[in-house]
Amino acid sequence: TTWHYTKIDHSHASNGMNGTASHLAEASAKLSELLPALKAGMSTMQLVTSQGGQVMVGEASFVESKMSTFTNALNNAGMALEAAALLINELSGNIPAACATGFTPTGPHPMFAGTAFDPAAENGKAYMADTPGTGPGETGGGSASSQEDEALINELASKLHERWQKARNYEPRMKEANDPAWTAAHNGETQLDIANTPYDELPTTWQAENHASAQAALEIVQELRSSGEDLTKLRSVKSALQSGHLQSLSAQGQPGQSLLKAGDLLHKNWLSRNGTWAPEEQKVPFNQLSTEEQDKDLVVILEAVLLLSH
Repeated sequence: TTWHYTKIDHSHASNGMNGTASHLAEASAKLSELLPALKAGMSTMQLVTSQGGQVMVGEASFVESKMSTFTNALNNAGMALEAAALLINELSGNIPAACATGFTPTGPHPMFAGTAFDPAAENGKAYMADTPGTGPGETGGGSASSQEDEALINELASKLHERWQKARNYEPRMKEANDPAWTAAHNGETQLDIANTPYDELPTTWQAENHASAQAALEIVQELRSSGEDLTKLRSVKSALQSGHLQSLSAQGQPGQSLLKAGDLLHKNWLSRNGTWAPEEQKVPFNQLSTEEQDKDLVVILEAVLLLSH
């Protein structure tokens, strides 16, 4: 039953958290041990600075010793912090993203069979039985984090990344990885050319936006399908988008209206993540965006439609 499997997931998560906490405690203890040397080094630097960078002959060996200890402490502190960062980054890969109920934080709420929480039920994993899904792949539980749904999200995210790469003719674009796990797996590299790197080889920091956009688009289209929208009819309006006649979408009846509504929802979703830095011309409602900007949202929606209707 659901309760049984949820307890298993709780145990798994608890063990993972405890183990990680133990290793993080080691890193914290190491930093505490280095703190006096770091403080002493900072004090010495302030002293030398207050003297205009001049050091008396009798103080030279003392200052040199303090700065040597300070440098070593900084190096050790850096290694301790990097180890802690790697542990935290790895944490998400060792603990289930969703519990047995199918719920994932920030994801849609799961749905359950009538006997899902019945201790007497003898129907195995009742929490997923006879329950229509509400996630991208409609695989049950409404969660967008099942293996099948995650595969769909990554497939769409990869298509979005490839579309962006082609649009800029693969012109190099160097970026900081900002991902300790990726850096560790790439021989210490801290930069990469995201315009010439496949999606599945990007650091998580540079997968995040396409992943979020893909997940949102799939959930929006799934909601349309759940409300009775025929996805094959949505596919039929793709020609209007490809020919650049966006205004004709509203004249194509319900499919066109639904596509415009989906584009509006996706734009709002994008603003919820990027509104703090978005240019002013992109902070407007969907119907006030430029044709080019509307096109970007509609292409993502149509790619999601194609994935869910083939």
